[in-house]
Amino acid sequence: MRQSPIAGAAALLLFLAWTPLFAQPCNLQVRTDTVVFNLDANCQRVIAILPLLGPGNTCTDSLSLEIFTQGGVLIPSNTATGAHIGQVLTASITHANPLVGNKLAKFRVVDNIDPVIVVPCVDVTISCNADTSFLNHPQP
Repeated sequence: MRQSPIAGAAALLLFLAWTPLFAQPCNLQVRTDTVVFNLDANCQRVIAILPLLGPGNTCTDSLSLEIFTQGGVLIPSNTATGAHIGQVLTASITHANPLVGNKLAKFRVVDNIDPVIVVPCVDVTISCNADTSFLNHPQP
């Protein structure tokens, strides 16, 4: 007895409808310690996903990242700035597969770059007993 082509097509559609979009979900893991991000010379840093992923993570693609302040405000373009120095921010990492879900990681923003003092090109007179410690140069 021969099977109808319509029955075969219906069975194929039923199979495709019940086949998950992502056959084997990956294991999304984030670091549990507080990650530290240093700002650059422009006093900013685009936060990347990779340093926030923890041991045992098997998700390498289809990840998205959103960064939030302590007050829950979304930080545009995932860029930490001088306004965030000293704060612990929250990174929400989400996988495209809803079965994997999302994880939250915490990180601290620090500024470890020495300040640059720009002195105008004019003659300056400093008396011998003046406090020059603000110049941060060794005394002769």
